[in-house]
Parts: sequence; C-alpha cells; structure tokens
Amino acid sequence: MLERLFLEILNMSFTASFVICFVMITRLLLKRVPKIFTYVIWSIVLFRLICPFSIESIMSLMPVNTKPISHEILYMQTPSIHTGLNNMDQLVNNALPVATIEASVNPMQIWTFSGLIVWGVGVVILLAYGIFSLIKLKRKLETSRHEENNIYITEQLEVPFVLGIVHPKIYLPEGLLPDEKHYILLHEQIHIKRYDHIIRLISFIVVCIHWFNPLVWAAFFMAGKDMEMSCDEAVIKSLGNDVKKAYSSSLLSFAVGKRHTGLIPLAFGEGSTKSRVKNVLSYKKPSFWVVSIILIGIFLLSVGLLTNPITFSTALVAKEVDLTKFESSIIGSEMPRILYADRNKVIFEASGVYVYDLKKEELVCSYAFESFDTQLLKNNKVFVFSLADGKQIIWGFEDTAGNDVKAYSCITGEKNLMEVSKELMATYQKNSFSCYYPNENDERYNQSFGAITMLPGTQDEVIYLTFTSVEVATIKIVYESSLEHKEYQVFGKQQEVTNKQEVEEMRPTPQMEASPIQEYAEQYVAEMFESYSKYTTFKLVDSKITALNKIATFTHLTNAPIELWAIEYRLLPDNIGNVLLAGGMNTIDGWITENGDMGKPILVFSIENGGPEYLGVLRSGYLGNTLSGQEVALRQFLEKSGKLPKETYSGEHILVKFPLSTGETCKLLLSQPAKKGSGGIWCVERWMDGNGSIYYDDPQVDTILMEYYEGMQEAYDKGEMPWLVDTKNVALKYTNKVLGQMLTYKDIELIENASLSDFQQLPVSIHFGYISDFQLDTELFHFDRAEWVTSSQEERMNELNLSDADMPNGFYIYNPKHYLDTFIVNEYTQYHFMKKAKESDELNEYTTTDRNEFYSYLSGYEEGSTPPFWVQTQGGYVTNIREQYLS
Repeated sequence: MLERLFLEILNMSFTASFVICFVMITRLLLKRVPKIFTYVIWSIVLFRLICPFSIESIMSLMPVNTKPISHEILYMQTPSIHTGLNNMDQLVNNALPVATIEASVNPMQIWTFSGLIVWGVGVVILLAYGIFSLIKLKRKLETSRHEENNIYITEQLEVPFVLGIVHPKIYLPEGLLPDEKHYILLHEQIHIKRYDHIIRLISFIVVCIHWFNPLVWAAFFMAGKDMEMSCDEAVIKSLGNDVKKAYSSSLLSFAVGKRHTGLIPLAFGEGSTKSRVKNVLSYKKPSFWVVSIILIGIFLLSVGLLTNPITFSTALVAKEVDLTKFESSIIGSEMPRILYADRNKVIFEASGVYVYDLKKEELVCSYAFESFDTQLLKNNKVFVFSLADGKQIIWGFEDTAGNDVKAYSCITGEKNLMEVSKELMATYQKNSFSCYYPNENDERYNQSFGAITMLPGTQDEVIYLTFTSVEVATIKIVYESSLEHKEYQVFGKQQEVTNKQEVEEMRPTPQMEASPIQEYAEQYVAEMFESYSKYTTFKLVDSKITALNKIATFTHLTNAPIELWAIEYRLLPDNIGNVLLAGGMNTIDGWITENGDMGKPILVFSIENGGPEYLGVLRSGYLGNTLSGQEVALRQFLEKSGKLPKETYSGEHILVKFPLSTGETCKLLLSQPAKKGSGGIWCVERWMDGNGSIYYDDPQVDTILMEYYEGMQEAYDKGEMPWLVDTKNVALKYTNKVLGQMLTYKDIELIENASLSDFQQLPVSIHFGYISDFQLDTELFHFDRAEWVTSSQEERMNELNLSDADMPNGFYIYNPKHYLDTFIVNEYTQYHFMKKAKESDELNEYTTTDRNEFYSYLSGYEEGSTPPFWVQTQGGYVTNIREQYLS
C-alpha cells in the first residue's frame, strides 16, 4: 500500500516538474503584468502535486506520459518506465534490476521499499523542523501585547507577519510609525482575506512531501515571491500611488539583516527585496482589455496543463495498408521489410523501395531493384538514410565487400554518398528510428513475421508488418507501450544487442568542430582520467563529457570578461565490480560520475581577444544559488590566484574589533561600496575569525554586488535608512543579526583610516580561566573559562551583585559555568608562572618555552587546585600562558 503511494508521488512529482517549467516560462513572459496573475498560475502546480488524476483533453500541453511508473513495476520480471522521453526511459530502464527465478523477492520491491524509507525520513525531518520552528516562534510571542481585534505587538521579532490558521493573528514589531503601521497592517490583512496563510501552509506540506524534487522547492519560493508582490500591489491599489515611496522604504528597512521568521508565516519584509521595490515603484493598474486577454491566456494555459493528453489503448490499429492490391512484383518472393514509418507515410522494401502515403492511401514513390546493377545488389542490404519530402526518398546500399557505398534517389537517380547535402544528412539523423524483429519470447511472435519499428521521437508508437503468406500481407500501424525485445535491426544492419540504449548509441551523430572551451573541457577530463588511473586500483578504458553549460559571465571584476562553465563527465572502468566508490563518486550504467564533497566542477575562463584562457576550477558548492554568491566565490578564487587585490572595494577602510561569545577577538573590514567620502554608505565586505580565517559577506541577492549597494546608496540619498553611514551601527547590526552575537556599542572597537594590512594581521585573543588535562604526549589541553572582576569595575560588580566583602583582595573570579574549551600549544608557546628564587623564598615570575617545565609546575598542584591563567591565542595557537598570581 505504502509502496504504491510512493510510486504515485513520484508520478505526480514527475508530471508537476514539466508544469513548473511551463509556469516559469510563462512567468518570464508576464514579467511586466501584475503579479496576481502569475500567483494564480502557481495553483496549477499545486493541483498537479496534490491530485493524482486528471481528465484527458486534446488541448493538453503535457509533452510526457503523466503516469510513467506503473504500480505493476513491483512485479515485472523486466521493470520499465514509460515517460515518453526515449533517452530518459532508456537510461532509467537499463539501470532497473531484472528479476531472477532464484530470487525470493523482486528486486524492484526492495528498491521501492528502500526509496520509500528514504522519502519517509525526509518528510518526517522537514515536518519536524516546521513544527519545531513554529513552537520556537510561539514561545517568542508569549510576551506579545494585544492591541485590538487580532493585532498584537511584539518586541521579540522585527518583521510584521501573520500566524495562525482558523483565527490568524497579525504580529507587528514595536515602534512602527502611524502611516507605516497603516499600510503594513493592510498588507497582512490582505494576506488573511485571500487565505494566503492557509495556502502557504498547504504549500509547505506539499514541499515536505516532494522534498526530493528541486523544481518543487524552486516553485515554492517563486510562488511565495509572487504572493508577496501581488499583496504589495493590492496595498498600492487600495491606498493609491502616493504611498509607493514610503512603502518601498519599509520594505528595505525590514529586509536589512535578513531575519527570517520561518517557512510558514507570512512576513512583510521577506522575499527578494530589490525586485519587490522595483515592482511597487513600477506598478500600474492594467486596462480592462489587457486583463481580459491575460485571463483568456491563463484559462487556456490552465486547461493545457491541468489535463492529460489523450492516450491510445494497447494494440489499437490506427491504419492498415493492404499490400495485396499492389502488383505482385512489389511483394515478390521476399518478405516485405519496413525501412521507415511515421504518421504520414510508410517506406518499405520488397522487390524495390516504396513510399506509401497514409493520408492519400497511395504509393507516391517506387523504385524497383531490377533497374539497378545486379552486381551491386549481390550481398548488399538496402537502407534509408534521408527523407527530403513525401515524394522523394534517398537510400543507399551498404557494400559488405568493401566497395564504395552508393546513394540513390527516386527523382535524381544515382549519387555518391559523400555528395549528399548536409541538410539531407541532418534530416536523416533527425528521422533516425529503431527497427527490430520479434523473437520467440515476444507476444507478437506467432502473429507477425515482419519488422517492428519504433517511430522517431516516441516511445509508445510502433509499426509492424504482418502476413501469413506472400499473397496476404498487411502493414499495420499500431500504438503500443511495452517494448521488451532483445534483437534489433538498425538501419538495415542485423545485429545482436542487449538493449535499446545500444541502438541509440549506434546512430550516427553530426561531426561538429570543437570550440576552444570544449577543448579545455576535454583536457580537464583527460587530466581527471589520468589522475584516477594513477591513484586507483581499477583500470579506466574510456571517458566522455555529458554536459558543458555556461552558467554566468562577469564583466566588471577584471579587464576581460570571466565565464563560469559547469561540466559533467563520466569515466568507464574495465570492470565496475572492482570499483570501490569513494566520497563524491557514483555510477550510472557502469560509468563513474564525479561529484566532490563541495559539488561538481566549474571551469573558470578569462575571455581575452585571442580566445578563452583557462584559469582553473571552482566547485558548485561554493557558488550558492544567487548571482551575488557566484560573484563572491569567483572573487575569492581570483584573489587567491593574484588576479584581484584582497579588497572588494578600494578607498578608505574602517577596522572593527569585537569579541565572540567564545572569547576570540574577531575583525570586520568596513568599506564604502558605492560612493566614497561624506554621504557614502558603509558595508561589511569581509570579516576574520579568531583563527585567522576570512569570510566574505554575501547579501544573497540575484544581482551583482555593486548593483545591490548602488540601490542601497540610492535609498539613503532619498532619506531612507540613515544608519547606513553610521559605521558603529553598521558593524553592530552585522555582528548581531548576521553573526548572531549579542553585542553592544561598548563591545566593539573602531579603528578609522585602517589599511588592508591592518585587517590581514591575525587577531590576538585573551582568555582567563583554569587549565586542565595538560599532558606531554599531546599538544592539546582543556580550558575552563572564568571572568576576572576587579574592584575598579563598579558597573560589572553591580551586575553580579557583588560587594566589597566579596572582594577582600580587590578581585573576584566569576565562574558559574564549566564548559571546557580546547587549546593547542606549539614549540613557540611561552609559559609564565610563579617560581621561588634559588637564593631566597621570594616568588618571581619565571618564563620558559619548555613544555616539560610547565608540566612539572602544574603537577605540583592537586587536581582542581591550580591557579588561574591568562591564555593568549593567535592564528589558532596559544602564544602565551601567564599565571594570575593570587596573593
């Protein structure tokens, strides 16, 4: 039962994927119309993801079989799917396990059950995450203040949003201006009026069910974006164009910091802020005729995507061609053989080559073999290789004796094969088809002695020739969906092959001149081939590139454009059974595919006047899903190779030092991205942690960084977001909202007019606490952090409720929690501890780099009685350990 449910979900997800692609294209075409229309179109996707059935219609736009996986696949001896896409079907069907008599359980049942388990675990994890997020959010809202009706005020979150199903509540942050509060409240009320909060919840549940499909995730976020934009438009339509500027300002202010309320609530500030602002500013109410045309288009699109194509039942005869009405010389003494067939014509060979028009029901071309040189016919087989139109057919003779291959035409007569035009050769390749004879295991073996031909471009239509004698012969055009055969005839060549994929691989392909990018890609694959061959225990025998696509071009980083090309390739071992798959390796049809821990390879090229220059390889895992993420990853790559300076924006910099909650000192590098000097906004372009690792800031937007900050600068110039020129405010918002460190102004230190070298110096961190587990056989030790409070720190004393009685010696060690950290010493670490002088009992500070001496000193204390120490770290290592002497 559950397995059938799982297969049904796979079918729905497959069908919905094509609908999503249609909607994405439509969304681009309707880019300039109100977003309420594109928001409505997403309901088609939702229907396809929820409903497992639909009606059939001749208006259906679905290019595939909507039920590609039959429930009977669990019990088939040779399981197969039928999507309507030949290449996909062949790829998948060849990978499916074949049942054996010895096996007690069909392997497909095991595969399906395993897939069911993985799918179920994914659904449970996502639903648990959603429930946990909701509970966490509700706890934050427990302190919210009820204002009126279903409106609540909260200090816990900074973004207005809707929460609830039956009785949804609107939560507004504290401190909204009256006008701002009015249209933000209207925005959320429109969500409730349109039941967006329920639609969003249903959509989230659907995403959890179809979590394995990346197109469903893309649809979820795009639909959410259209939902927010359409709601923005409704507010503008209600309040008038005068609020556009103020409304856009609120969108920008609430988007800063990217604080997210979760996948389910409808938050005012969430979504692609830049596109929403542009949409608000450009929104115009469409005319009646425009709305009418769009609605008609949406209706037709809905009918096309919601309905399934009309299917034919198995073995439904569409047309029969009775050969007995032709002169007997056509049949001759040889069994007729189909050379080519489609819905308009059938080309067959008997005593000659003949073209029969199925619509006119007459021969439109015939050429008897008797007109050929009899020597040419000897030991040769005829094959069709191009079809120009309904009246002309070009065919050739394959000379097995090694003579030249000849080509003939019904109209022009003999031609040399090499002189056939490229256009005709292209037509031949486009019209390639597979032809096979049924063997004894085929259900049609006893009823048909003729060839069965799979039509070009389809999986379900086959044509076969059947007759009981030479006198009674009929060509039948038959629609079938099950092709389980082993013996094929391809282009007139009788060969034994094992599956339909081998038939496809035997087809000729156009020889195209390789581009420079292609040559670099082949060189890269050759290097991978050599690398695998050198460091693996198995032998590689072949390699091929399966995909090479340009994913982005950046023209502003260097003098020459930089292009990113995604490459996918496969390597063929001599015996796949000898391959031990390591991280990132998979197999498809006996080929090894490579996908490293950080994703697939991305080739980087600089496009100079003389052609592309290969710069190296990035990994897709570093790029992210946005244009800004790709730019940040590329910048890091170019900086490491010396092609870019190690600063994103030139000019004046400000260095900000701040402590993490773990005690390390970190740095921010502030720059002015769009405008220098007075009036220019500031941003955090990168930051360094206590170990010296540098992290680049990525606002995660679908534009290049400069365009994003120019938009922020433009907003500031209009009087919006004045805090963008306050460097302390910029630094504090970044540390608090992006890095999650709850700091105040007193925690951060600003260094103005800082240089790039100032930022690149490793930060020094000071820690206070107790050392434990210091051993000689390891460079690691544990550290229990504490706080050193002196009587001069009155404010801190008040916070801890300390009095002078608690600090008789002028200090207090505050150590409420015992979480052990781990530090690393090295040969350069200096140790400072108290030691008695030889000539007296006076204690003096002793300094050494000998770890043995420090170990001996600590060993003199009983466990738990060691004095506290100040530990200084830099670059991930301890540079100094100094004892705090307690008098």
